[in-house]
Amino acid sequence: MPVRDNKYLDIEGHDNESLNRVIGRGMRYPDLFSRKSGGVAIREGVNKINQAISNLLSTRQGERVLRPNYGSRIHGIVFEPLDEATLDLISIYIQEALETWEPRIVVRSVRAEIHPHREHTISARIHYRVRNTNLEEVFTYHYNPEGLEF
Repeated sequence: MPVRDNKYLDIEGHDNESLNRVIGRGMRYPDLFSRKSGGVAIREGVNKINQAISNLLSTRQGERVLRPNYGSRIHGIVFEPLDEATLDLISIYIQEALETWEPRIVVRSVRAEIHPHREHTISARIHYRVRNTNLEEVFTYHYNPEGLEF
């Protein structure tokens, strides 16, 4: 996952503090503690949104007891052939999940493709704009339908 320096300004001059009011701050997951300070690790800004996207897409629909519709349908393609039709379906499922569950962004485009260097891995480039700002971001989500770690 891309890691960005949070000391940036977008094209309208929003600083980190005003972006945090729009985007939010929260505990970093799965790394809950900071190795540097020993305290709770915090994610903020675009990193917080990217973490939320990764969490959403990694969750199967039905996996959360109190929110059975939360998650993504990409996990249902495990036995499908890895061709253009399946990649298009993955893109649709990702866009559907983001538009339903991530209100902080406007999805510009999603493009899924086979990862060039990792067998059985799909890379999805998600281009989005943070609502109430002009901040544009591209996040790449890697998905392995076989559940293998890379």
